[in-house]
Amino acid sequence: MSVNGRGLTLYGAYGADNDKSDVYVLDENGVAFRRAATDSVAVTPFSVFVCPSETQLPDSVAVGSHPLWVFNPAPANDNGFKLYRSGSVELLSETAGSTIYYTVDGSDPASSETRIAYDAPFSLESDTLSINAVAEYKGYLSDAVNMVYELRKTNVNYSLEDGWNWISHNVENEIPVESIISDNVDRVVSQTEEAIRDPQFGVVGNLNSLNPLEAYKVFTVGGNSDQAVSGVSFDPSVPVALKKGWNWIGFPMENSCITVADAFVNLEAEEGDMIVGREGFAQADTDGNWIGDLQQLALGQGYMYLSGSVKEFNYNAVPSHSEVRKNIVRENTKATWTIESSKYPSVMPITSHIVKDGGIMAADGEFEIGAFCGDECRGIGVCVEGWTMISVFGNPGDEISFRILSTDSHSEHALPQTLTFTESPVGSLKSPFVFNASATSAIETVDNGAIKVIVENGNIEISGDTQSVELVEVYDIAGVKEAAATNADKLKFENLKTGVHIVVIYTADGHISRKVEVK
Repeated sequence: MSVNGRGLTLYGAYGADNDKSDVYVLDENGVAFRRAATDSVAVTPFSVFVCPSETQLPDSVAVGSHPLWVFNPAPANDNGFKLYRSGSVELLSETAGSTIYYTVDGSDPASSETRIAYDAPFSLESDTLSINAVAEYKGYLSDAVNMVYELRKTNVNYSLEDGWNWISHNVENEIPVESIISDNVDRVVSQTEEAIRDPQFGVVGNLNSLNPLEAYKVFTVGGNSDQAVSGVSFDPSVPVALKKGWNWIGFPMENSCITVADAFVNLEAEEGDMIVGREGFAQADTDGNWIGDLQQLALGQGYMYLSGSVKEFNYNAVPSHSEVRKNIVRENTKATWTIESSKYPSVMPITSHIVKDGGIMAADGEFEIGAFCGDECRGIGVCVEGWTMISVFGNPGDEISFRILSTDSHSEHALPQTLTFTESPVGSLKSPFVFNASATSAIETVDNGAIKVIVENGNIEISGDTQSVELVEVYDIAGVKEAAATNADKLKFENLKTGVHIVVIYTADGHISRKVEVK
């Protein structure tokens, strides 16, 4: 055991062994450490002795009368000299009981009449503060040190793609919308306002500034555009307010990327809460865990948060995970599907299951699923913990159909489900949208006899050669299973709601899938 001092080191001995030279041992009166006569000296177990560490000491060192080594003042907080607006200058010295004196006018803190005794943390009154400080204990002084504190600064660089981008910023205050609009940027849209670049009148509209807590949709034309904004960093102590429903939120943190779980560690997420980005989406389960292909939030990106209630939270500034989880890449390797996502301003998130012959298909790569508007691919599904997540890009009112690809046979066919595009989520972790890989939108025949689907008085009934039927399933147009029956059951489905339904009939020789309308 040892303690370093100025010019000497004090050792505690647990045994008689000693490999030190130039040793000072305590005299029999215990009033001084005296230099041993020889380099080889026996040290008494459970005693103390001294060795020079920096300079040659005199032949004896009096106990209690030698100069004290006082530790220099230093920042006490983890942020060091870079502070958020709500941060404080906090000083400490490792010398217990010492007093720290500081000046802010450049004078010597050891003797200046303007020196101040530090007794509590204090805030910056300007962007930068230079202080000189010294620690004093029993008349002994540390070295004087200079410390320059300043507010954290940020610089966000944007590489805006041609088309639609979702952005945010992390400057502490609002910035003018002109910071983003340029010759290539035509529109900036918030959740409630909009600004447009007019060739004749300049920037017009009711959106004048961009708040760090909000997200914005930016439309770029004529190629990619590089933009940058800078200023004092956003302070994480500022709370984010969420209303019930959709909220366009920014990610104004200095971390270039942080996991969704880390970002929302201070948020009491409810089951069904959802965060949507251009790269994917994630949902909160019953335990508040985030599940989805959106694994991380990134500085400068904008997001849509669907909240089940009014609540408030603070972004977490310190990641707890050492490993950064990257977003799951949406790509298709078995088909020629490609997505031009930047053509469209909005995302419709779909949480789904793929079923085949009555069973849920796990994320084993047997099928790939794509969303289409006409022949244009608008989204490709990815498997996450057993669910298939599809981010569909589009405009409200677009008619979206779906195709499924068997990765074994490389066969591709259309599915019976269709959706009208909205920004509302389709399906959830608790009640996923169902795609039936066994059924297609075409009407097929079964070799072992005729089977009829009769729609009458709000009911659907299966008649004909029902002995060959193994299973009948009825889905609504959104792909949610409404009913199922086997040959042993009554093959009549009553009190169905008005609208289009999909009936899937399984036999030992095949299956048929038919769309029927209940009036």
